[in-house]
Amino acid sequence: MGYNWEEIFESKTNKELYDIVVGKKVLSGEAVKYARQELENRNFDFDNMEANKAAWQISRLLEEEDISQSEILGRQPSYIPPKILLISILLILLLFLVINYMTVYELPIGMAVYLSGLATLYILLNNYRYKKQTQERQDRQKKISELKEKLNKDNLLGKGSPIQEEIIRQKKEDLNRKNTVSYIVLGFVIIYLIIHFLGWL
Repeated sequence: MGYNWEEIFESKTNKELYDIVVGKKVLSGEAVKYARQELENRNFDFDNMEANKAAWQISRLLEEEDISQSEILGRQPSYIPPKILLISILLILLLFLVINYMTVYELPIGMAVYLSGLATLYILLNNYRYKKQTQERQDRQKKISELKEKLNKDNLLGKGSPIQEEIIRQKKEDLNRKNTVSYIVLGFVIIYLIIHFLGWL
């Protein structure tokens, strides 16, 4: 039974099809022929690979941005000023003094030092992560702007252009991939809950 390559390749990105055509992904000669045909139907410019690679790079950078945002799930670290660290250490010391001099309990000074050290370490790591993510985001945005400017200069990023269509197609492909992973995880969670529910009966 043969594959319906025309239908299969309709949803593929230009990058995936190009990799098939140049042999980076090894498929049958028939598949290569249909991959090239699909690219030609999309007005893929084999002579301007620099522009195509720029489009693929934009897509990859946009995907990295989406992944970065989804990984933090709204818990993006925000910069914590040094005065918050100072206030935290003072509160720990105050709590230590209150417990030691106003209650029957006696805590070792080492515990206050340990908690102050933990607070310091947490804030330093948080601020490092914040600066790193901010720098990565700025670098990505700068690179995306440079690539878009380059493509716009050559009038390759207009509405309905093959390059613009490829970027949109790549975004849809990334979204479909994320949705598939979400459905698989949801399926496992539902199966797990059903098994445990049946075990309780």
